[in-house]
Amino acid sequence: MEFKDVTKENIDRVELVRSTLPPSSQIQAFQNQDTFIIYSVSGPIKHASISNTVRAITEMEISYIISNIMKSSIDNAEFFINGNGIIHIHVEEKQHSFVN
Repeated sequence: MEFKDVTKENIDRVELVRSTLPPSSQIQAFQNQDTFIIYSVSGPIKHASISNTVRAITEMEISYIISNIMKSSIDNAEFFINGNGIIHIHVEEKQHSFVN
């Protein structure tokens, strides 16, 4: 399974999401057949919104997204599903501090 970066082809969706986030946020769109992802990074917070209008999102797709796109692990992820069936994955990376 591989998700293709389709950010340039979906600039309207990307700009709509960008308008709701801090200016320094990075936003990308990915697609694999009918599964579409909007992925954003704002500081230590990573968020993916996953949709598929044809079928349910699979566990394998969720695992792939967390590991390969979000570069995190399922242990760090929080999930919720909105009324439209869109799956949202939220990861907040821990900030490391050094003690002198």
